[in-house]
Amino acid sequence: MIRGLTVISLSGLLFTVGMRLNLKTVMVSLKTARLSVILPLNFLLIPWLALTIAQYADLSKEASIALVLLAAAPFAPVVPLFVSMSRGHLALAAGLTAVFPVFSMVFTPLVTEVALWALYEPAQAAIHPLKILFLLFFTITFPMLLGMGFSHLSKILSLVLLRPLEVFSETVGALSLIFLIYLQWDAIAATSWGHLCALFLFGEGAFLLGYSLGDSGPGHRQVMGFGALNRNIGLSVLIAVNAYAETPVLGALVTNSLLLIVLGLFHVAIFRWWPFQERIAKQSL
Repeated sequence: MIRGLTVISLSGLLFTVGMRLNLKTVMVSLKTARLSVILPLNFLLIPWLALTIAQYADLSKEASIALVLLAAAPFAPVVPLFVSMSRGHLALAAGLTAVFPVFSMVFTPLVTEVALWALYEPAQAAIHPLKILFLLFFTITFPMLLGMGFSHLSKILSLVLLRPLEVFSETVGALSLIFLIYLQWDAIAATSWGHLCALFLFGEGAFLLGYSLGDSGPGHRQVMGFGALNRNIGLSVLIAVNAYAETPVLGALVTNSLLLIVLGLFHVAIFRWWPFQERIAKQSL
């Protein structure tokens, strides 16, 4: 049920993101993306940060594995949504989120295996790249492409349906999250303060790394920051189900993901509030 609700919610939200874009704008934005920086950031620096925190923050084995799994899965489907809410470069965020499944198919299994080996906890089941690509394509890339195609065919109908589809998808996502919290409440409630502090350190460190490595283009830094902060829980859960089924790792993944989402919303609020403060300062002058 959780998987179904999550797929419906994310697919619907990314479909509406696609309705706001066109393929030409996305392709132009991707040409300006510095993949030579984005790829090492997400597949080397962020996993290294997670591994360092897991080794030195005295986390439990399950919490350490969950943190590493998230670190190896970049650019969550919520990145375009957070970038849009923070008035960042939506076309760039959508383009990177759409193409990252291809990179994740190659690098996520490799990074996961190496990081878990470094934690002396090798994966207990094979991680199938094609299965990862299938999941990511049909839950992220395909809905956005479908939304762009629908908007191209009927702009008037897209404008009429855009907001109702967003409300429906957000409602389904909220129900899925509430149900997931209910099922994993014991694991969430048992989370130690040390675990929470380690997650906060990882999230803020990842965001600052991404934001600082972004270029000076309008809204580009938000894309890099949110892409580094918000990891792909769907991909992480897929790996966890294959390798750590019926273990506390899933509960730790839920806890980690919830905190990263909260941190993402916190940064959205900062970006939305900051221009208002600038306008107030100019008026006072």
